[in-house]
Amino acid sequence: MRVLIVFIILFNFPGISNAQWERVTDIPIGRMNDYCINGSKVDITIDNKIYRSTNSGVNWSLLYTGGERINAVETDGDTIYAGMNCQGLARSTNNGLNWVTIVPNWCYWYTFLKDGNRLFAGRYAQQGIMISSNNGMNWTNTSALGYSPSIFKFDEFFLAGSKPGILKSTDSGLNWRTTLDLFEAGEVPDIKKVGADFIASCWVSGVDRGRIYKSSNQGENWSLILQATGTYNNFFSIVIKNSSIYASCSGNGIYKSTNNGATWFLVNQGIPNIAPQKMFELNGYLFVDFNTQFYKCPIENVISSISNYSSIVKGFELYQNYPNPFNPATTIKFEIQQKSFVKLTVFDLTGQEIKTLMNEDIGAGSYQVSFDGKNLSSGLYIYKIESNGVSDSKKMLLIK
Repeated sequence: MRVLIVFIILFNFPGISNAQWERVTDIPIGRMNDYCINGSKVDITIDNKIYRSTNSGVNWSLLYTGGERINAVETDGDTIYAGMNCQGLARSTNNGLNWVTIVPNWCYWYTFLKDGNRLFAGRYAQQGIMISSNNGMNWTNTSALGYSPSIFKFDEFFLAGSKPGILKSTDSGLNWRTTLDLFEAGEVPDIKKVGADFIASCWVSGVDRGRIYKSSNQGENWSLILQATGTYNNFFSIVIKNSSIYASCSGNGIYKSTNNGATWFLVNQGIPNIAPQKMFELNGYLFVDFNTQFYKCPIENVISSISNYSSIVKGFELYQNYPNPFNPATTIKFEIQQKSFVKLTVFDLTGQEIKTLMNEDIGAGSYQVSFDGKNLSSGLYIYKIESNGVSDSKKMLLIK
């Protein structure tokens, strides 16, 4: 599958305003671990506290202070659940006025999902995904064991992020099976539905890079569509607004796609730093935790902040793919000086065409294209670019 990343280089030209990112001063500096939106009411966890806004994020007030970090929050009418790291599960049944620790001895609550009269929880180690049918007082295990940082319901089935991948259940969340296996190297903090497709964000441990995956068959199979640049940079949240997809990536900034994940570009104009983590959209605003600092921006300004800029690059250049050697996917980067028709093709050493990665008109800019060699044999391959009568080629090595 081809994925195209457009890096738009931004400069401050006269007459072009910055995106209007505003620090939310009601929220102190701290890590946003989770959020829960219910109409105009939203609860967020900042370190060991829960803050609430009842007017779509205009104003915030402290709702609860726990004894340690609060990993997860869920709201159901007047009932609020707070899952802590090692001090159990707390609950309020009167909108946060009073709290009781109802499960005192269980650790590592990472996510909640309310489904009718059932409450799902994702926990760590051997607890995995659990279900309560009496408002959190008692819990039963499902077949999903192991770290589960996210659970989602889509129509008649469930998807869950786990370590090491994505799980699916078609029997009301009782039994789960793996549909994407990251082999103990990563976890999946967010999954969103876009039309008939599903988009998932991934952390990857070590020096590898975060990834975005896409499924077009209800989460049964997944394809890599975006990989972060640099090392130790991971994806956190996915936001869907007006058919556009936004993905927060620590170390890269905020990516955006307007064509269902085929093309991505960075919308970092005016952002406080390039380390966004969890984020959500509410009432036309994008709320983002920029490395312990909570900001908001009208989402139409995030959109318009790139509309008056051009891609500015010098010359024509084809770069060496990275990683190289690779298994099974790698990224090919190139730059073009002006709008032109570009063809990018992969060949084997006999000259036989393996795959055409691009064959279309594109604007001036710096581009990255992903190549997946999972169905190929180990060996040397050649990738070649042709544009306006100019061509260049390089070799890459697939090792399985």
